[in-house]
Amino acid sequence: FFLPLLPLLVKLVVWMKPDKGMKSKKRLKLSGDLTKISPELALEEAEGEIRLMRDVVMDSYRDAAKYVRLTADQPDLYQNIDHLEHVTDNIQMEVTLFLTEVMQLSMTADQARRGYSLIRISDELESIVDYCQNLAKYRARMFRDKMVFTSDAQSDLNELLERTGVFLEGAVQFMIVHHDAEMNDEEVRELIRQSDGIGERADEIRDAHLERVREGRCDALAGMVFSDIVVALRRIKNHTVNLIDARIGRWEERRDALRNLERKETKRIAAAPAAGTN
Repeated sequence: FFLPLLPLLVKLVVWMKPDKGMKSKKRLKLSGDLTKISPELALEEAEGEIRLMRDVVMDSYRDAAKYVRLTADQPDLYQNIDHLEHVTDNIQMEVTLFLTEVMQLSMTADQARRGYSLIRISDELESIVDYCQNLAKYRARMFRDKMVFTSDAQSDLNELLERTGVFLEGAVQFMIVHHDAEMNDEEVRELIRQSDGIGERADEIRDAHLERVREGRCDALAGMVFSDIVVALRRIKNHTVNLIDARIGRWEERRDALRNLERKETKRIAAAPAAGTN
């Protein structure tokens, strides 16, 4: 079904990710008679590049989180975050073009699913790094314009940065180790809990920020940057969710099942004392 669309996918990727002048060695390449190439080995090569992307993504997030926490500018750190974004762009394009060629080989349905999963994973990883770069840009604007956060705002950001980083690290490690998971997999459920917790905490932080704005306790421009950073962290969380979904699928179904289970457990616990008095 998807094979006729592959040439269009190649053109789209090249258009969206043009050469930015970065010189990097191309590691992924199919050569020789395509009928004699093992799709499984080719997919394993792509998995290796995904592992490399994972490392770059985590470096980018750690550097971006460090930069947001700085009290004085470090231009070298900002430049490294920018460099990692270009590196990730190049790897993502290379992985997509390579897998597009691999997908034209004769392969099983499971191999085809895995190939499309890897294309999506590389795209989600690249998107996470884009938002890491945005975090650095927002903080650089504050350094440039000599803006500062209130102590409450900085404390809230530090917490959200920490929680998002823990979720991201757990998710990318899960994605590397697992290619599938049962519906009741407890590791996936813990990632769902972390994701929902980040969303709920981000809402609370947003509300607290709006209260500070109403009370005139924060600079208006600094407040706008604060909101931009919170939104970027939400986007990183969302792309991390997409990353897990790309690998094992059915995220929303798994999430709904967990919520139903926890509601039943809450009702059971609430009913237990009443039952004991009968």
